[in-house]
Amino acid sequence: MTRIESNQAEDGQLALEPVNSEWEETIRVQQGMIFKFKKQSGRFVHTICHGELMDRMLPGQEEIAGKDLKDLLPLDKAVDVAAHYERAWQGEEKVTFEGESAGIHFLASLRPIKQSGRVVEVIGSAIDITERKQREQSLKESLRLNYKMIKLLPAAILVHDEAGIINYANDAAVKMMGAGSREELTGRPILELVHPDYRKLMEERFLTVSNGQEPLEFIEHKVSRLDGEVLDVESSCIYIYKNCRPVIQLVMHDITEKKRTEEMVRKSEKLAVVGQLAAGLAHEIRNPLTALKGFTQLLKSRNAVHHEFYEIMLAELDRIHFIINEFMVVAKPQAMRCQPNNVRHVLQSILKLLEPQAILNNIDVQTEFKSLCSLVDCDENQLKQVFVNVIKNAMDSMPSGGKLLVELEELPEGKLSIRFTDQGCGIPEEGISRLGEPFYTTKENGTGLGLMVSIKIVESLHGEFRAASRVNRGTTIEIILPVSRSRIPAGHAVLP
Repeated sequence: MTRIESNQAEDGQLALEPVNSEWEETIRVQQGMIFKFKKQSGRFVHTICHGELMDRMLPGQEEIAGKDLKDLLPLDKAVDVAAHYERAWQGEEKVTFEGESAGIHFLASLRPIKQSGRVVEVIGSAIDITERKQREQSLKESLRLNYKMIKLLPAAILVHDEAGIINYANDAAVKMMGAGSREELTGRPILELVHPDYRKLMEERFLTVSNGQEPLEFIEHKVSRLDGEVLDVESSCIYIYKNCRPVIQLVMHDITEKKRTEEMVRKSEKLAVVGQLAAGLAHEIRNPLTALKGFTQLLKSRNAVHHEFYEIMLAELDRIHFIINEFMVVAKPQAMRCQPNNVRHVLQSILKLLEPQAILNNIDVQTEFKSLCSLVDCDENQLKQVFVNVIKNAMDSMPSGGKLLVELEELPEGKLSIRFTDQGCGIPEEGISRLGEPFYTTKENGTGLGLMVSIKIVESLHGEFRAASRVNRGTTIEIILPVSRSRIPAGHAVLP
């Protein structure tokens, strides 16, 4: 190199010194951090490190050059970072990772510097993401709190995707639908839980809320539990996002008991009207009816012609008299004389009484009494009236004969179940809810008043009257009564 060339090189270096100094100062004050490192003797040694972030992450470290990771970070963190350094040193083009030092969260990016295809150094940069991590943590806490609130809400909540597949159910939904765990509901089509009569309606509502994204008003419909039981619910749905994906959230309230209460009030109002009507009719009809019957008997005794016509007239008058007596039971119920009675004894006495009628109608009466002595506080005569009504209805439903099964069983929580299962003509589904209504009957000559009085007696004993039926297959009537708290009287015999 000539003197001139040497002088020119020195002049160039002198000219670059202010630029290099300015560049280093720029790196030193920038908010992030820029660094380089090499791998020497199995150790990652930093060759340069500048930036405002370095001062905060590595307080007290005035000079980083020449230092290993283990000199700068706690051992566990140094080991984690070294794994990322190794990836870059092996030639991976871009390595990014997150870490934490001195309470500061950072995002680092590494790129290898190659010469002749071999990595000779790695350059890296890091930025402070502490605020972002804090926001993420705050969001996670909010989501966790929201999910906890949703999980514990008394309302049943089901979340499903746009394909209609359930991906979340809170505790109330698990309980309402009769599931043993959340997993029994997730993965199922939401419409599978909707009663068939309402599936088209709910499908349209899900489509509407997906398009409008506004919550829909509450409506009443039915759902089917996993065990097949049908519930009345009111529900609304809203279009939301879960994990950045659109989903539909269905909120349901069980109103089954509310509907039952409303039905009981409706029936009570009917009973009140029937009672008032019965009192008036009985008074107005009974006196002229007595006169009609008396004169008909007188005419029959004096006229031998058309004798069969008088028999028909008297039979119809007796029928009217019977209906009036049933009216009077509704209008003026007898006072109850409650005392502990053995239901097994009452059942056996009624079955013995009705045995000739059962034999005459070719009905095989079978009993399964799993409770030897079950006391119920009741009026024995009224309880007999209930059993007679139910058993006679069962026999009337089997004009060609069949089997009647009478079961007696103690239930948990101090209750007693009495079931009557026949093989008769059955009751249509829409008729089950109308049982107990005055004048609703499936029998040609029935009035429905006998069953109405029976249900009234059972309810007065704080019991339940349940019915299940299938047309042409038979009917099961179940009466559930609370067991008496009284002890069995001394010397009270138990029939075998």
